[in-house]
Amino acid sequence: MEIVFVLVPVSLLIVVVALWAFVWSVRNDQYDDLDKEAYRILFDEVVETPGSLPIQADESKSLLQEQHRIEGSNLK
Repeated sequence: MEIVFVLVPVSLLIVVVALWAFVWSVRNDQYDDLDKEAYRILFDEVVETPGSLPIQADESKSLLQEQHRIEGSNLK
């Protein structure tokens, strides 16, 4: 029976902490836009280089690798 005197305050403390965490998250706009991050993964990042058309991120990666190979061959 003495355990009730420990468990009731501990459970009330857990409820207060959970309520505080919820209020904090609402005030800091954590629930502002839940759908944006879910759809963001579906679209490729567009990389724009100065003086050229925008290219996809995977294309820019291959272009950088080719440029690195060309620059590496000039050093030899």
